[in-house]
Amino acid sequence: MFYFDPNRNLHLQSIPSITEFIIFGPGKKCSGSACGASRPEDPAPFGPLSPHSRIAFCRYFYKMGRKRSSKNERTVASMRRYRLLTSFLVCLFLVAGIFSFEAEAGPEDSGFSLLQGAEEMVLAPSAPLRNPGKDILFEPVSGGVIKMGSFNNSRWFRISMKDLIQGLEKLPSYPEEEGILMFANPHVTHVDCFIPETPTKYARYTFGNASGNVLHFLYTRYPVLWMPSLKNFMEDGYVYLNVRSDYPVSAQLYLLAPRTFIRFFFRSLIIQLGFLGIMISFTVTYFLFYMMTGEKVYRTFMLIQLGMTLLISAFNGHLHAYLKLPMPVSTFMTWGAFGLMNIVGTRFFLGELQDRPRAHRLYRPALYFQSAMAPAVLVLAMSDRFFWVFLGALTAFSLSFAGSLLLFVSQLRKKTPPRALALYAGAHTTFFLGIGGMFACTYYAPHYFTRLSYPDLIYMVLLVISPFLLVWLLLSGSRVRFDSYNLLKAQSSHYRELSQRDGLTGLYNRSYLEHVLEESVKQARKTGKALAFIMLDIDHFKRYNDTWGHQEGDRALTLVARVIRDSLREQDVAARYGGEEFSVILSGASLPIACIVAERIRLSCEEHSSTLGADKTLTVSLGISLFHPGDTPETLIRRADDALYRAKKEGRNRMELESGYAPC
Repeated sequence: MFYFDPNRNLHLQSIPSITEFIIFGPGKKCSGSACGASRPEDPAPFGPLSPHSRIAFCRYFYKMGRKRSSKNERTVASMRRYRLLTSFLVCLFLVAGIFSFEAEAGPEDSGFSLLQGAEEMVLAPSAPLRNPGKDILFEPVSGGVIKMGSFNNSRWFRISMKDLIQGLEKLPSYPEEEGILMFANPHVTHVDCFIPETPTKYARYTFGNASGNVLHFLYTRYPVLWMPSLKNFMEDGYVYLNVRSDYPVSAQLYLLAPRTFIRFFFRSLIIQLGFLGIMISFTVTYFLFYMMTGEKVYRTFMLIQLGMTLLISAFNGHLHAYLKLPMPVSTFMTWGAFGLMNIVGTRFFLGELQDRPRAHRLYRPALYFQSAMAPAVLVLAMSDRFFWVFLGALTAFSLSFAGSLLLFVSQLRKKTPPRALALYAGAHTTFFLGIGGMFACTYYAPHYFTRLSYPDLIYMVLLVISPFLLVWLLLSGSRVRFDSYNLLKAQSSHYRELSQRDGLTGLYNRSYLEHVLEESVKQARKTGKALAFIMLDIDHFKRYNDTWGHQEGDRALTLVARVIRDSLREQDVAARYGGEEFSVILSGASLPIACIVAERIRLSCEEHSSTLGADKTLTVSLGISLFHPGDTPETLIRRADDALYRAKKEGRNRMELESGYAPC
């Protein structure tokens, strides 16, 4: 082995066999310092090499080894960097496989039959329904999709008995088992079905999201009706459907065989529970990261993820169907979670825009609007005024989207790394597309959605990708901050070597104090932890110096420094600010703790002044300031200095808080 000492001198302990062979010849080795003093007797195959040449040769091997090691480290780092991306791509391929499977096993397969021949009433009747076939006009619905284009709406539809019977005959289990009628939209709240028994008599069946007309252990969020046997009904005539909904909806009307319905039920249940499990797992992930790091950003996105999970569960009928929560409770949870998401998101955008004063001032009214709109939308929803709910929700959603755009532009101007920008854009784009798509798909369902037996997979995938990218982005930022913290910790010895301590008192000097205070302010902004700053000045120190001499003055400074050091915790930082002034940074200290520490320093200085000698009295005055959002190191120092000035003005040998706080 060979190595370099701190003066860059090369030392040889042993040389690899190939190097020994080339330099010294076969059977010869260099040992210790002899390699530079004498040459082996047998010449090397390539002729004798001078000591300078041997050292140059070894330097070459040393550089080659360093290059190879550096290359291996870069390879490992590259593998780690793309490991998460590879996992994401694998998950994406699995999702694509599920989509392809769902597209092949669509509703047109055996057991699923789209009911054809549905007609919509052109004009709503002004009198009770008596003879709709003669008195009221009906027209066919386009594409077999029943649409209701207004809020709190009720529409009449009809299907001929012949079309219904033909649809049932296409089912594989008919006539041994009856069929099931299902609206493929959970937002159809209520359906009244009238089946003709005689020309003037109809049997009424009611079903909807509170229906009990299916097997008791099968609770589905779709309105379903277990069809009775049609043998006792007229083969001519029409089946009339009175459909009600709170929102504009579009729904396909399916006939299913019972076994097919049960398979569909369990498949949709597995998909829904899996999706909700993923959403909850992201919420738990944010919570764990918040507990480990203390960074407020994880708490923010934990609340947003929790609100999104509740919103999806309540809006799409999961809570009502599977937990049997009443519809008013489900509605309350829907719009309460929606308001929570918008308020928390707007606060996050506003906090991130603090370093952009113009954008911050421009977006500040959005927070007040969101705070007022959230309870207003909730009250309107509980009053069933869903048109105004829609307008309020659209406005709130647009404001959140505007905040996301403002923050993206701000990051562009700050020259954020491209990968962070891409992750931010991807996470927020998929989030807004997923939430917007979930609301939009209640009314508008593109044609290709009909190829999926579970169309909700579209927005589900988007809402899974969004937190995945967001966690990736946040972890990248946390890793940078963690590395910076470790680097700062590793450089502490370097700071000491650069004389960052005051030579007389042993405390840190002013330059190091300003550096630590700047880092402490950044950390307080990220984590939200408390931070206190104390300015301390020796009372009448000039008079003390003139009376007892500079040597006694130095002893007094050393005494005060020792008292301060003994009064602090391990994580606190004390420094000599200049002359007879000292400063203390109390990390994580609230107002009561800062007052206790300051009073302990004041009393200890007064008590220990007797050690300086008879007739020597030493007292100190202190000023305390506390960190507030938006503070800088300069503002923190200035408020503490103002408090110190008031303490001296009020008689010295006392402590004062910054303006706005009552005395401790």
